[in-house]
Amino acid sequence: MKPVKSENIRAAFGRALRRHREGRTPHLSQEKLAEQAEIHRTYESALERGKKNISLDRMFRLAAALGLPLSQLIETMEEELRRGR
Repeated sequence: MKPVKSENIRAAFGRALRRHREGRTPHLSQEKLAEQAEIHRTYESALERGKKNISLDRMFRLAAALGLPLSQLIETMEEELRRGR
C-alpha cells in the first residue's frame, strides 16, 4: 500500500464514523453518540468532518457506542480510503 496523507486518513475515518452513525436503526445523532462515547459533541462533529486526529482509546469508545468492534470501524475507514473520495 502506498503512503496516504494524514488529511485523507482523517477524512476517511470521519466518513466511516458518519456512515455507521447514520446507518443505525434508530438513527443516532452526533450529540447522542458523543454522549455515549464520553466525548464533546463538537469534537465528534470535527471528527466526522476530518478536522481532528483521534486517539486509540477514543476510537474504541466510539466503536463501542456504535455497538461495533473497533476492527469493523477501521475496516470501513479502509474502504473509504480505497474509494478515495
